[in-house]
Amino acid sequence: MRANAAAERLLGEDLQISSGRVLCRDPRSNDQLAGAIKALLWSEQATTTPVVAPKASGGKLVIYPMRLRGLTTSPLSAFHAILVITDTDAVNSAATSTFRDVFDLTPAESRLAAAIATGKDLETFAIERQLSRQTLRTQLRSIFLKTGTNRQAQLAVMLSTLISKK
Repeated sequence: MRANAAAERLLGEDLQISSGRVLCRDPRSNDQLAGAIKALLWSEQATTTPVVAPKASGGKLVIYPMRLRGLTTSPLSAFHAILVITDTDAVNSAATSTFRDVFDLTPAESRLAAAIATGKDLETFAIERQLSRQTLRTQLRSIFLKTGTNRQAQLAVMLSTLISKK
């Protein structure tokens, strides 16, 4: 079991490597991942259904097990599959950092601002983050004050100009 630099940054409370196995903090996700890897290695399929593992911080890790077909023909090869791991919080990390720096937003306000900038509605964000609508409304009022905006649409347009388009 080897991890590249990006994977090393994900290791910690939510994801660990122990005794040659990748382990999730969440027992259900851990069982799903073990089953997905086993199914992948004992079949001819190239991929399996991704495993979604909740993080202690409220985000999620999405783990995509993939067979390295064509690269490993020997059963004695050092590796046969890879796990591609995406941190749902990392997708907006550059945006949240930018919003914090430019508008002096708190980390929670920055996450909400990034969600609004990418078109996410408050109700969906509240459910994902397990926050009350009142908490989000309070954060949104603070964001409006700090950014000089007074409507979500206006805020979204202004913030979206600060997010790099790839």
